[in-house]
Amino acid sequence: MKNILSLSFLLCISTLSFSQTNSPNVVASGGDYFVGGTFTNSYTIGEMAMVETFTSGTFMLTQGFQQPYAFPLGVAATETSHEFSAFPNPTSGQVAFQYNLTSDSKISVAVFDALGQIVLNSSEEKTAGPQVDNLNLTKFSNGLYTVRYSIETQNGNSTFFVNRITLNK
Repeated sequence: MKNILSLSFLLCISTLSFSQTNSPNVVASGGDYFVGGTFTNSYTIGEMAMVETFTSGTFMLTQGFQQPYAFPLGVAATETSHEFSAFPNPTSGQVAFQYNLTSDSKISVAVFDALGQIVLNSSEEKTAGPQVDNLNLTKFSNGLYTVRYSIETQNGNSTFFVNRITLNK
């Protein structure tokens, strides 16, 4: 009788110590939560698989499955229309960037290597009108580089241009 009681006690203890929970745990690399006038919206990157979908009229709720928010990559057309070109590409080291500023602006240039690390970063104020900037890449190794031009006007509008430049000396 003592053995059966001891065995029952051990079985209860082991069952309780290895029990599972009903609610899933989520390890997410990112996400956010928004509150509007009559709604809330959240997203999580790395959420579990879809559990269930509920519909009512024009609303649909999918529980357990969330897509990451899609951040817009473009810039809405404004009065700061800039014509932008880079040449020659591929290059042996010297690249010219030609563009037109419609107003006085702050120009920021960042050059990224193939690993996404910034290898060159500069900024300067420029006056309105046609511009030609020469960029010297001769001190860098052969490869693919990304050049990001940021044009910020005095009224706060920003425009970005991204070019991929192949350096082949």
